[in-house]
Amino acid sequence: QLLSFITQMPCVRLIVVVGGVDENMPSSPAAAGMEIITYSMLHRQGHMSPQPFRPPKPEDVATICYTSGTTGTPKGAVLSHANFIANVAGQDLGVKFYPSDVYISYLPLAHIYERTNQIWLVHRGAAVGFYQGDNLKLMDDLNTLKPTVFASVPRLYNKIYAAITNAVKESGGLKERLFHAAYNAKRQ
Repeated sequence: QLLSFITQMPCVRLIVVVGGVDENMPSSPAAAGMEIITYSMLHRQGHMSPQPFRPPKPEDVATICYTSGTTGTPKGAVLSHANFIANVAGQDLGVKFYPSDVYISYLPLAHIYERTNQIWLVHRGAAVGFYQGDNLKLMDDLNTLKPTVFASVPRLYNKIYAAITNAVKESGGLKERLFHAAYNAKRQ
């Protein structure tokens, strides 16, 4: 599918196929002026031609974060390394994390909030564990990783809240009164 419109993307020079087999790579369209290789081939080429380490400059592009288009036409927001570091430094002013912390990553890495959180926690030396990729198994992942940090979006917190309040209502009687007493005491 990508090759069917590659001529419309003149800036693409290289396509790296992860998990591909060198012999099965399609040939590159002649007019496109680009190359298609497997990740293993890229890895071999890198070993044959080592380059000196060049750390990025603050103004270098770190990523292009694509919006979903919920407020209009989808677009790519170009973020520099300085953008990321400023965001992490700002977050670090209010909350501290430590090497003993464990973070569970379950939001998509396309989500800028998730990427910033990972940079922040790794900067602080925290461990990052990844969920299995199935939201229905998230509770299993939480039980396995036992995270001390769980960053999420309001939609999930609302679901958790609704599930808890429904279970409390259904339990009724003494259990419901005990829950509300404990909840109110904790809030104070």
